Amino acid sequence: MKRVFKVLLVLVAIIGGLYLAISHFMSLGTSQDAIEQYNYHKDFIDRVDSLSQSWSQTDFNQLKELYADLAIVGSMEAVEKESFSEYNALLGIKADLILRSYFNQKSWNESELQSLKKFAQYMDHKYTINAVNGYYSIQSLLASSQACRTQSQVENCIAESAKYSTQPWNNCTSLKDGLAAVPNTSMTSYTNKTLLPKCKKMNNFKSNYSYFDDFDTDYQMLKNAQLFLSKHKYSNSALNASFKSIKYNDAANALNPKFF
Repeated sequence: MKRVFKVLLVLVAIIGGLYLAISHFMSLGTSQDAIEQYNYHKDFIDRVDSLSQSWSQTDFNQLKELYADLAIVGSMEAVEKESFSEYNALLGIKADLILRSYFNQKSWNESELQSLKKFAQYMDHKYTINAVNGYYSIQSLLASSQACRTQSQVENCIAESAKYSTQPWNNCTSLKDGLAAVPNTSMTSYTNKTLLPKCKKMNNFKSNYSYFDDFDTDYQMLKNAQLFLSKHKYSNSALNASFKSIKYNDAANALNPKFF
C-alpha cells in the first residue's frame, strides 16, 4: 500500500510540473514570432550589449556561449537568414574588440592564448591567430638566440627580433624585454660557443695546426667576427684578451705553408 501511495505522489508531481510548463508557454503565445521574440531576440541583444569592450575572462566565456547559441539557432533555422546575419555581425563587432583588447595587456598567459587561438580559428579572427602564432615564434627565437654558433645565425636572430618588436607583441612586457635582449644574447652565444674556443685552439697552434694556411684562415675569421661584433656595438673583454694573446707571427714562423 505504501509503495502504491509513493507512485501516486510521483505521478501527481510530474503531471503538475507539465501543467505549469504548458501554462507558462501558452501565456507567451504560440506564434513563431512570439517564440523568437521571447526566447532569442531580446535575450541575445541584451547579452551582447552587456559585454565589455575590453578583455575579461567572464566576457570571453559569455562571448563563446553566444556564438554557440547562435550556431544552434542557425542550424535549426529558427530565425530568418537576414536576422541571423545581423546577429552574427553584431556579435562579431564585440568579439573583435574583446579579442584585440587581450593583446593590449602587459602580461599574457599561455593557457589563455591557446584558448583564444582555438576560438579565433572558429570565427576566423586573423589578428588573434597571427598574434598567438607570433608569441610562439618569439619563444622559439629566444631559445635560438641562446644557441648561436655562426655569424649568419646571429644576423637571423637580430632580424627576427626587429620583425617582432612591434604591436601587439611589444605590449607584453616579457616579450618586449626578451626581444630587446636577443642581439646581445645571440652575440654572447656566438662568442662563447665559437669564437673563444677558436682563440683557445689558435693559442696552442703547434698542437692544433699542421699548416699556416689553416691557421691564417681561422685568424681572418676571428678578425671579421670582431668587426661584425663591433658593428653591432658588442664587446666581450674575454674575447678581446684571447684574441690579443694569439701569437700570429710565431705561428707564421713555426708552421709550413701547404705548398712549401
